[in-house]
Amino acid sequence: MKNIAVNNYLENVAIYNNEMYFCAEDNTNGYELWKTNGTTAGTVLVKNINPASDSSPTRFLVSNNKIFFLANDGTYGEELWISDGTSAGTQLVKDIMTGTSSSNIQTLIAFNNQVYFFALNGSNRLLYKTDGTSAGTILVKTIPYNVVPYAYVFNDKLYFLAKSLASTYLFESDGTEAGTKQITPSISSENYSDINLLNYNSELYLPCYNGNSGVELNKLTFANLSAFSTEKSDFKIYPNPATDLVWIQNDGLQKGWNYQLLDLSGKVLQEGKLSSNKSSISIGNYPSGMYILSLQSDAGYKDFKILKK
Repeated sequence: MKNIAVNNYLENVAIYNNEMYFCAEDNTNGYELWKTNGTTAGTVLVKNINPASDSSPTRFLVSNNKIFFLANDGTYGEELWISDGTSAGTQLVKDIMTGTSSSNIQTLIAFNNQVYFFALNGSNRLLYKTDGTSAGTILVKTIPYNVVPYAYVFNDKLYFLAKSLASTYLFESDGTEAGTKQITPSISSENYSDINLLNYNSELYLPCYNGNSGVELNKLTFANLSAFSTEKSDFKIYPNPATDLVWIQNDGLQKGWNYQLLDLSGKVLQEGKLSSNKSSISIGNYPSGMYILSLQSDAGYKDFKILKK
């Protein structure tokens, strides 16, 4: 084998077409994409993605006879790449966070013949899917919480967790915006941040923090799961379209509702708590166009489209 320095994290190795792909450097090209068939002659650089520095390929996933991975070419930041094992066939999929900023992509997972992932930029929590092309890389839905960087395919659905400061929420997705929804009441998680789904004996389990009992393993009974109830959450949002103030009113409002105002890319522009049954937010400083007002509580969440004149 060649004398190269290998980045030996487990997420930096993939088997594809009977060859192993990994991140390594040879004192000439920096940490780049390599492959080997187990021989010296068959251990070769696939592509020098970032000639000026390290592209540091990571999070390899083989799907649809291609390798998906993250890399930084020095121009677009760390983004999603795809490779067929050749230099010419190793390409950027899409610059999701335009410019040199990285999209902080997490959790590459194959589902329904596509690859799903979360792009996290600042306050953005975005679920994407891709067929490996720029045009086929599509925003599925903006998630109104911080996404836990794990996901699991079970019974033809994609399941993942998202957290607020106090609770953890379970989501399921069929790959559509309407079919991506929060499906259980909130789970007390406190400071337990490494929560993840577990598959055992064809059942899905979720470790949950239960006060003085510590972490307990709970089996999810999918026949009893349903979308969040939105009872007592009949909000009135007015005026809409609006030029300055947008009022949020619900005479039966229970405590604990928060709001976020997002643009259509999923960027959170402002957020806070609804302190009374009638509150207002100012949109006067934003450009004309469509925005999303997301209202969230332990009882569920509701999204409204707001048109700024």
